[in-house]
Amino acid sequence: MGEVVKFPNIGIHSDYNKHYNPSSNAYWKEYCCELDAKQIERIVFAVSGYSLSDLRKHNRKKNIVDARQLFVMLCVQHTTYSYPTIGSILNRDHTSIMSVEKRKQSERLKAMLSDAQKITRYLITT
Repeated sequence: MGEVVKFPNIGIHSDYNKHYNPSSNAYWKEYCCELDAKQIERIVFAVSGYSLSDLRKHNRKKNIVDARQLFVMLCVQHTTYSYPTIGSILNRDHTSIMSVEKRKQSERLKAMLSDAQKITRYLITT
């Protein structure tokens, strides 16, 4: 685990002398397909009906908390953004983002996550 291998990249990157670590998440996000915050915002809006401005407010209603947790989970899974970066997008501290990611998932969030993953698969494959 953690072995660094020389990997000839196929695609838009052409640095064949660069060493890659396939076990790191950043490797897969960079060289597979990565979404950006705007696309994730649209996915969350399509699934939950809440915009980024709603998620940035300090509102603790269950529906908004679930939508915010969905945004964080999608950012962690599909971007290389750090916790402070995700926190600045959502007007939160990085420790809040870490706790949101580890929070237990409600049934509503699981349903939204399932719908969001269908949309993400479509975006990644096209």
